[in-house]
Amino acid sequence: MAIKLIKDNYGDNNLPIASIYNNLGMTLKDQQKYDESIKYYNMTLQIRSKMLDKNHPKFFAVKHNIGNYNIFIIYLIKKYINFKLILRSIIL
Repeated sequence: MAIKLIKDNYGDNNLPIASIYNNLGMTLKDQQKYDESIKYYNMTLQIRSKMLDKNHPKFFAVKHNIGNYNIFIIYLIKKYINFKLILRSIIL
């Protein structure tokens, strides 16, 4: 596996690993595996925050991905609340 080869040669915290984690996060998000996705985004952020300046575009990219995840969660919560309100009005 690519992750093992990179870790064996460069250690656990390096930018190629961060890119792989970010790509895994995006892939898992597309597969609607949101809990796993955010885990990989956070791993990416952890590595990039140690290795890159806070103004680096790749640092902002993962923050953007996490922000999109949080926006999506808020969207789902609002939909759930609206659904409960509609269901309650139908039942009553």
